Amino acid sequence: MVRQGFSLMFVGLLVVGGFALWPAPAEAAFPGANGKIAFTSNRIGNDEVYVMNADGSGRTNLTYNAALDIQPAWSPDGTRIAFTTARDGNTEVYVMNADGSGQTNVTNSSSSDAAPAWSPDGSKIAFFTFRDGNGEVYVMNADGSGQVNLTNDLAFDSRPAWSPDGSRIAFRTDRDGDTEVYVMNAADGSGQTNLTNNASFDSGPSWSPDGTRIAFTTDRDGDDEVYVMNADGSGQTNLTTNAALDFGPAWSPDGSRIAFQSYRDGNYEIYVMNADGSGQTDLTNDAGTDESPDWQPLPPCPGFEGDSRHQVMGTMEKDVLAGTSGADVVCGLDGNDVIKGRGGNDLLLGQRGRDTLKGQGGADLLKGGPKPDRLVGGAGEDTCKGGGGKDEVKACER
Repeated sequence: MVRQGFSLMFVGLLVVGGFALWPAPAEAAFPGANGKIAFTSNRIGNDEVYVMNADGSGRTNLTYNAALDIQPAWSPDGTRIAFTTARDGNTEVYVMNADGSGQTNVTNSSSSDAAPAWSPDGSKIAFFTFRDGNGEVYVMNADGSGQVNLTNDLAFDSRPAWSPDGSRIAFRTDRDGDTEVYVMNAADGSGQTNLTNNASFDSGPSWSPDGTRIAFTTDRDGDDEVYVMNADGSGQTNLTTNAALDFGPAWSPDGSRIAFQSYRDGNYEIYVMNADGSGQTDLTNDAGTDESPDWQPLPPCPGFEGDSRHQVMGTMEKDVLAGTSGADVVCGLDGNDVIKGRGGNDLLLGQRGRDTLKGQGGADLLKGGPKPDRLVGGAGEDTCKGGGGKDEVKACER
């Protein structure tokens, strides 16, 4: 079975020891607001790392290199991307800035290195390597120094995924005669424990941002599906339930959605679904092969890092942002944003753009940024506060 639609060039490069290293997402989610989705695509004839907005718009090539560039993994602060590339004649782990600049080799090894996964504090990167003659999971400092073997097992170990609290790393292994999802202590590789315990193919673990659940790929139903389980391996549940190949889950930073890749349209596309498996939607809609999604975590609204309300965060571009029916913090960034509440007692924050803030029914607080903003109250008893610009305020208490 061809699980992942990678190019033949990749298969040729990374079939090592009889094992094919299929493309994989970063397989880790860090808490925050939902930013862009990085992914791999061959839509221009070779595999490149792209980013797109969470609705599938704004697709942009970041790597622009004739060699294979795959497996993007966002850093926990959303400012960098680790990825796998074959531009040096073998596969290496590189790191670049979020805009594609500063592409730098961090593994610098003559063997095959791939599948990077950041630690939640951004100081380390776990990765797969074949330098010991079999697949092992290594960890290194984010600058490439201090490369250490964690798994130290004769089996094929790969696909590391760091837990959001930094204490554990989930990974894939074939040490039991079939492929299983294991977990180990991140500090030293001790405590290696089988979570899936199933005779089928289980792989590609992806932690939820709160660390309580792990999404993974399995073929136990006769085709590849995305499942979810509790962090101790209990409660294994099928989310995709589709006859086509579905695999490579990647949680959104707010934990509400899961991106994955699917072959249900006759080619590989990036899909997204709610965390319970509902609302499965094609984001890429392209004739090429699109795979290996990973979701950018954005920091909480500045000054409201400890706020318990649900946060909706804008990007550095022009956004239309809306809260849920509950109490939200809805926060723009640099673009000229439209920011709306939606029924709850919301805090609507303009930042550095010329923003329009609209209350929508609850008792909302609308706060403009330093530029001239438009603050419009809704049906509730709203309070509007300018942020230093010459703001337009309507139907709102000051």
